[in-house]
Amino acid sequence: MEKQANFSLEAKSLGVKSTCIYYTTRELSNRCYEMPTLRVLSSASDHFFDSGSGGGASWLQEHLQTDYHVRWSTHLSDGESPDAAIADTSLVSCLRPC
Repeated sequence: MEKQANFSLEAKSLGVKSTCIYYTTRELSNRCYEMPTLRVLSSASDHFFDSGSGGGASWLQEHLQTDYHVRWSTHLSDGESPDAAIADTSLVSCLRPC
């Protein structure tokens, strides 16, 4: 908790208005390097992402095209593509190191 508090204070000193720290396996950011691999490895019996109609941030539409369920998107001030997430099925948590 102390490290999280220090992180929040440091972020505020750099001009960040607020920070949210949470742990989840409900969604996965497009900044996750493993996202394309997990999509390729998905099958009818072991799918890592919820099926959906696509949409959302332009990065998601361009790179994933279809068959994903949009979650959240955050525009970054440095001009990079947005940080955008799609829903996962929690099977991803089995692949993350503990």
